Amino acid sequence: MDHSTPALLVVMGTSGCGKSSIGLAVAQALGIPFVDGDDLHPKENVDKMSKGVPLTDEVSSSAWGQRGSSVDRRDDSIGFDDSLDISFLVGTQKEQSSGPTPNATLTPPGCPSQDRIPWLRKIRETAKVLTSPEAVSTMIHPTKPTQEEDPVGALSHALANVHPASIAPARERAKGKRRAVVVGCSALRVTYRDILRGKGDGMDEEEMRTYFIYLHGTRPLLLNRMQHRPGHFFGPGMLDSQLSTLEEPTPAEENVATIRLGKGKDDAEEIGMERVVAESVEVARSWIG
Repeated sequence: MDHSTPALLVVMGTSGCGKSSIGLAVAQALGIPFVDGDDLHPKENVDKMSKGVPLTDEVSSSAWGQRGSSVDRRDDSIGFDDSLDISFLVGTQKEQSSGPTPNATLTPPGCPSQDRIPWLRKIRETAKVLTSPEAVSTMIHPTKPTQEEDPVGALSHALANVHPASIAPARERAKGKRRAVVVGCSALRVTYRDILRGKGDGMDEEEMRTYFIYLHGTRPLLLNRMQHRPGHFFGPGMLDSQLSTLEEPTPAEENVATIRLGKGKDDAEEIGMERVVAESVEVARSWIG
């Protein structure tokens, strides 16, 4: 196992599969930061999804670098600890700037904005920042980066998206362990996953290894979950759109593990959170250490 190369662990799947809850639980178990990819969406994307409009890969007017939704999907049952004094790291959603983020340079010059592609690139760039020595040092010794240390604000912005409940475990692990981060992201298509892997011209595949845990749920199971989940911006009517878009990982894809969420007829019966977390953590440990 190569501990010298930082790692990005993506917990993926359609809406309703539990990416945020499972991703956070895995991050806490491994002692690494967790970021909900939805928090990196620009406001325009969130507005579209709130209205039941699926994102596309077509050119849109989305200013992708803007700070995203004010929706908070954190799950207190996982162990959210609001007693930690990490206000300078996580800030508050209302305090976040609505202007362009420091990562805006991710969009190549002359390339028009899109709904999804720049968002995926932003996820990878955020993961790279969070696995940098500077970010690890900041989590061990919580001090707001100085202007000299963080001249364009990229580090502060990335740290502001780390789930508070994953910061304390990350501090415990950080010394001498592999630098890694967990991100919850749908990653429905192979091309999306390849962007997260850093593949393609001008990308950085070798700078950070990427792994995927695919949370597999059937339509009956996922629909039942979504119909009983209040307050989430993703409407149940968009589930079929996601399922039709989904390209399930195959053995040809490197570093992907599938965790099934259901059992019984049509896999419609829940296996249970505890088992899904345990299987996911086991796989993650085999990759990350």
